[in-house]
Amino acid sequence: MHNLIEDSVEYKLVTEFYGKRTAKRSGVPLMNHINEGVAVLEEMNSTVDAMLAFCLHPLIQDDADLEENIAHVSIDVSPTVIALAMEYRSVANEYLPPKVGTGQQIRLSPLEEVNDMLVADKVQNRKDFYTYHWNTHENRDALKIYFDEWLIALDVDNEMYINFCDVIEAGKVHESEDQRIKREHKIYESVFHKIQMCSVGFQGDKIREIVGKICDWSYAHRSGNGELSDREQQERIDSALDALEKKIK
Repeated sequence: MHNLIEDSVEYKLVTEFYGKRTAKRSGVPLMNHINEGVAVLEEMNSTVDAMLAFCLHPLIQDDADLEENIAHVSIDVSPTVIALAMEYRSVANEYLPPKVGTGQQIRLSPLEEVNDMLVADKVQNRKDFYTYHWNTHENRDALKIYFDEWLIALDVDNEMYINFCDVIEAGKVHESEDQRIKREHKIYESVFHKIQMCSVGFQGDKIREIVGKICDWSYAHRSGNGELSDREQQERIDSALDALEKKIK
């Protein structure tokens, strides 16, 4: 990420706002959305103001957050960035998942920077949806349509989407193959130890939970019906392994 963004007031505000919070379903840090969205904006050669407004948008997107944060945000953030974030809020909130199937059309912004922000948001959210929720989300069919409709409206084809996802992936710090194998072996040993301890303690419910996570990890290797790229498949496997690791801690 550009140092100018990381050192900005807006990035510091959203870092404080999100703190160490994680997504309820996936356990992924909420700041991932900002970091990965900014990576997409950088790939698009969007403006710094668009990136700063993207950093700011979580603080003012919901009504309650807008009411709570607008006063202190207005003190330190430029009017241009606030205007972009507010326009983003208006357009994004106009077409949310409950609107799928109602016949309502997606309205884009007259401001190119805001539409760039929407691309970053929908690409990042769609990536996480397919990585973490496709097999488990009760509204997955409606969400698939929702993301497809947004990307069509934003004129993002599948080739562009895959490129953006590759850009996000390339920006991550990866462990070496040796480190990955060592980490996996440590997890396996911990799993067996945890099951043994639960067995001694007659904790059948916990054993079933652990076995369930093991099954999820096993299924991740063959899920997707061959439609996922190697990268998407590995993300799904890594996510399942992370969930198993958290369960045994």
